[in-house]
Amino acid sequence: MNKEEDLLYTENDTKVLEKYYEYSLEKNIQELTILYGLKLIKKKKNRNSSHKWDYYENILRAAIELNLSDYVDIFYKKLEKKFGKLKGEKLNILKGMIYESQNKKEEALSIYKAFLSKDLCNVVVRTRIVNLNKLNETDTNKVIELLNKHLKEFPVDVESWHELGEIYLTNCLYNYALYCFEEIILHHPSNLYYILTCAELHYTINQFEISSKYFCLAIELQKNNLRGLWGIILLNIARYLNKKNKIQNDNVDIILTLLCIDRLYNLYSAMKLQLVYKNSILDYLKELKDGFRFSDTDKKTKRG
Repeated sequence: MNKEEDLLYTENDTKVLEKYYEYSLEKNIQELTILYGLKLIKKKKNRNSSHKWDYYENILRAAIELNLSDYVDIFYKKLEKKFGKLKGEKLNILKGMIYESQNKKEEALSIYKAFLSKDLCNVVVRTRIVNLNKLNETDTNKVIELLNKHLKEFPVDVESWHELGEIYLTNCLYNYALYCFEEIILHHPSNLYYILTCAELHYTINQFEISSKYFCLAIELQKNNLRGLWGIILLNIARYLNKKNKIQNDNVDIILTLLCIDRLYNLYSAMKLQLVYKNSILDYLKELKDGFRFSDTDKKTKRG
């Protein structure tokens, strides 16, 4: 039995396999991409299907990520035999990725730069060059400079914005990090992770009004989002709980906080799993509710 057949099984439903294969690709689960890809190749080996080349490519990419050199050799040779004479971009990029996995950075850079000289706007190749240059760089400031230079030319590279934002966060440069994550939201306006990250960053730099709007957006997208609900509560604790002189708009925020407290209380109460701190959380929420109610009542009394 050769290496391509080691993980092949025959008694499987093709449609189900295709479903799990697509899921593996979508979720970037390399082990399952290889597993289901190999099974589908086996199931369809007697068909003249163009899909098998897609299977070969995706298995090769997964094998590169997992550093499975035997599978890399097998599937790269298959693709090279079929498409090598075309000298296409995709096959050369795959070769560069193989060099990267083998820690042959100079060889990989040589391939990528050769392609970049023909197509300056190739985002995939540019991103791989930036990633390789970062690996050779130990100075954080120079890494930031590399990413900023890249993003000036390719502002749609979400992964680079995310990486730059994380570097700024690590160095406590919250305003710069916030700019990066808000750039990402322009491309993914419904992504809860980035919305909540922006909410928390605005909170960190005391921009409470904008922070509140982001937390509210998260709750609108997912009404029982714990991070969003707690965000509103903790934000308004900082703003109002011990505030002496309140203004007209404060009442809206206090009502919103009370609604979030109620929703959290109901969520924790309904949990069937007995959390270690469940009762403590419920007691804390009760205390908060009483505090905000007193604050709201006190304000109305002063008005009267």
